[in-house]
Amino acid sequence: MQLYLWPKNPETSRPADLGDQPAPHEFTGFYLPFPVSDLPERPIPARPVLGLVSTIPQSSSDLYSSSGKPKLNWIYADKDTMELKYGPRVEAREHVVGPWDWTEDEEGAGLMLDGEESLVAVEEKRGGLGWALYWDPDDNRLKDYEVGRKKRVLRCSLERRMVVEIDESKLLME
Repeated sequence: MQLYLWPKNPETSRPADLGDQPAPHEFTGFYLPFPVSDLPERPIPARPVLGLVSTIPQSSSDLYSSSGKPKLNWIYADKDTMELKYGPRVEAREHVVGPWDWTEDEEGAGLMLDGEESLVAVEEKRGGLGWALYWDPDDNRLKDYEVGRKKRVLRCSLERRMVVEIDESKLLME
């Protein structure tokens, strides 16, 4: 599944409910080492790759599995299209799973993939709500990919907003 940008409610800083379009599932992510044994190109032993996971929607009203634990998926960049997506480990391991990190600068902490703050927003659908996230490692607005030649591409910075600490022992990984 692809990751999209969404307007936020200025009072809560959470995804806004736009009346006829309810707010989507909010990204709630954190770092976890991606299992090196699942990465085909990495020798063993190897340093862990810092991955990024997020809770995923189970249904319109249920974030938790039948065990009561939030379900998580890995965030990754599709190696063929550069789209940022989320999915189970078996799907993510075939793509760019990290390392993820944050910049530390005066304006806030921006999300980085593979050492660079090189994320872009692509206008997938006209009308303001169809902006998908992509990884642009060549910093050329995806000119080497079809999407960069056909759609509007804007540089963006995703900034960290801290939430309450999560007990990792209660999480269910896919």
